[in-house]
Amino acid sequence: MTEKTTRLLMEMRLDMGPAQQVTGQSGETRLIYHVRGGRFEGEQIAGKILPVSGDWVSIKNNVITMDVRVQLQTDEGWLVQMSYENISDLSEEERRVFAARGKIDQAGHFFRVVPTFTTRAPQLEWLTRASIFGVGTRYDDRIEYDVFEEIARQPCDKGAPQHAD
Repeated sequence: MTEKTTRLLMEMRLDMGPAQQVTGQSGETRLIYHVRGGRFEGEQIAGKILPVSGDWVSIKNNVITMDVRVQLQTDEGWLVQMSYENISDLSEEERRVFAARGKIDQAGHFFRVVPTFTTRAPQLEWLTRASIFGVGTRYDDRIEYDVFEEIARQPCDKGAPQHAD
């Protein structure tokens, strides 16, 4: 049987500009966030977040959907695109605030993501096949992520004979 464990792949900080908010007649609210930059750090990969990244959020019927695309540039100069989509419900408190003010206080809002990576860098090709998930926290001016890689290990065969030296 294969045993699975995880390891921290990287910590990320995306510096965000204020949202551009559009509310349509259908009751849907769209929030468009510009990523101003940031940094990612890990044992295998590190670099900066390029400001061509963005976060498109839609809120309708108390459901938040996100479409996020982040352009990474490693310290070696390689380009990597990270993208994910996510759906989550508003909490009761978030629903009350949204109904009263038409916007959500996102400070401390926590969510999980399953990003995919695209790159032409042969040294980073493993990222495109890895099983990766992250935990993000949204603040007024930034999003912070801990991004993990799932590792499969073959456990020792406990029934195998022990060798004496």
